[in-house]
Amino acid sequence: MIPILPLYFPMPMIPSCCLTPSPGSVLAANPATTSQLGYPAEALVNHPVGALFAEEQQARLLEYIANAPTDGTSSWHGQVLAASGARRQAEMSLVRVPHSSGSHLLLTLHDLEEVSRVLEALHQAETRYQMVAEFTFGWDYWEAPDGSLLYVSPACEAITGYTAAEMMVHPGLNAELVLPEDRDLWEQHRQQIALHRPCDGNQPDPRSLTFRIVDRQGNLHWIEHFCRAVYLNGQFVGHRASNFDITERKRAELTERETHALAARLNRTTHELFKPFSDFDDLSLVGQQVVEAVIDAFGVVDCGLMLIEPETRLVKRVARAGSYQVQTTALLQVDGPGLVPAAIRSGTLIYAPDVREHPLYAANATHTRSELVIPLWSREGVLGVLDLQSTRLDAFSERDQRLLVAFAERVAAIMASLRALEAVRRINAELEQRVEERTASLERLTARMEAILQSSSSGIVLVSLEGNIVQTNPAFDQLLGLAPDEGYGHSLLEFAAPEAAATPAWRAGCAGRCAAGCTGHRAL
Repeated sequence: MIPILPLYFPMPMIPSCCLTPSPGSVLAANPATTSQLGYPAEALVNHPVGALFAEEQQARLLEYIANAPTDGTSSWHGQVLAASGARRQAEMSLVRVPHSSGSHLLLTLHDLEEVSRVLEALHQAETRYQMVAEFTFGWDYWEAPDGSLLYVSPACEAITGYTAAEMMVHPGLNAELVLPEDRDLWEQHRQQIALHRPCDGNQPDPRSLTFRIVDRQGNLHWIEHFCRAVYLNGQFVGHRASNFDITERKRAELTERETHALAARLNRTTHELFKPFSDFDDLSLVGQQVVEAVIDAFGVVDCGLMLIEPETRLVKRVARAGSYQVQTTALLQVDGPGLVPAAIRSGTLIYAPDVREHPLYAANATHTRSELVIPLWSREGVLGVLDLQSTRLDAFSERDQRLLVAFAERVAAIMASLRALEAVRRINAELEQRVEERTASLERLTARMEAILQSSSSGIVLVSLEGNIVQTNPAFDQLLGLAPDEGYGHSLLEFAAPEAAATPAWRAGCAGRCAAGCTGHRAL
């Protein structure tokens, strides 16, 4: 057997056979041939190559062998016969190989079915790559060691307004998009990742950064950035980075912090307002603190506290704060037009994001564009409203409305307490007035009685129900020879003659009773 040089089989993974030019016997076959077609090596060596082909293919094969070009390759398609008898589509190529004993032929078999499977697997792999890389929500890119961009995902356009092609043509655009206030932060990050590349070629841990960019249209975006140096076979091939737009999350975080800050500010205000009743000097003063707290927390143009007068059912603005020149003394009818009366009648919040579009709005300030009216509820019903107005359209968000409704509940409790305190003070004042009037009347009556007692020439004595002397006039004292008030507390019977004291009239007089059965002091 003529030795076969390894040069004859340059591609060991592709089935190949070394043939004699004529009559086409197999000198050697590489392992790929025996493996893929299922023939043992000894079944092919020194056998006609036609054993690899179906009978109808053999004549064509011999023709190609006989006409094999001296220089170049001849190729054709046909069917190869496997050891199992199965036929497989293949592409054959035949080339002359020089040898010291004469030229040989190298027959190479390309299994088209295997090629189809490889191509299909490659297509699927490319599809998976495209699905992962091209349809990611993140703005991904691969930056080469020299700073150029080897790949940019299409998602960059949704975030920056620039296409992937534009980004790759202009690699410096990444840094230009960074908000000026954050560029120092970005440059520090770039320096850090350049300084911390591992010398041993191991993959480093990813690094992250949060910064802001301005897109093509001038909009601000918050970006969460992750990147790492990439090594292939120990060689640095650049940086792989992913950028995610977290603007909505940042806005939510900022809104939440603002909400907590506003709630805390309003809570501090209500804490100051909930003082002992003795500290409340004036309902208007407390109301002014309420509206100023709202202006301080929300910065709205105008806030008014309006209460219903219980006697007249008119609505009076008791306090206001803001830049509007609103007449605080103007009274409104509960049954009249406008958002304030409507909120009082319905007992529900009324919001007009654009007052010009609201059918119940009654113009009272030319600059008002939005108005929010919140009823103040108590156990007795609606006490009044908080009336907020702004020069901006739709100035009060749902968050603002929730905070203000909670604040209004506390304000209503304070106003109800102050109203109750005012009622108690009013009742006390009325009672004090009645006492003063009654006292003055009694003083006048006492003065008249004293005048009568002191000026009468007849002896007059007042006795209690038990017949004891309560008061005597000078004439009585003089008649009995008593000093002033000497008879006080003594029984009248002590000053009567025995025969008189036994008479019914004396005993009735001493008992303090008249013939008609009246009770009380009696003058004798």
